[in-house]
Amino acid sequence: MSLDRRLHLNLDQTKRDSITAIACRGMTAMDSIRAPLSGPTDSIYKLIRPAVDSLFQTIRPAVEARREQTRSEIGALLTPPQRQKYDSMNHADDEQRKKAREQGGPSPNGGGGGPCTNNSGGPGPRGGFDRGSR
Repeated sequence: MSLDRRLHLNLDQTKRDSITAIACRGMTAMDSIRAPLSGPTDSIYKLIRPAVDSLFQTIRPAVEARREQTRSEIGALLTPPQRQKYDSMNHADDEQRKKAREQGGPSPNGGGGGPCTNNSGGPGPRGGFDRGSR
């Protein structure tokens, strides 16, 4: 979902386009970081989940650094009130991600579509994980 629509930021088209470009660069970078872990189907994934979780721990610092870089780049384009809404959304997303990790569930950020793909789900033309909808 568009950040502007999700948070009601009333961004002009130039800022929306800039944020979309930053988000797409960030997702592409994340996909590159996650590439060694991609590929298993859901049924196989359940069997290999512990091994994948262990592998993910090795790339978690890079994933978190890239996430922070994308957030900083987007935040720099926002006004203080817009940034407050954006930071609040990110905090909620982080809490949801942490809860899912603790419960051993799927990532809340999984799923496809969005501004960087031309489909509604599944691996997009940029490759990587299925990001689904929120």
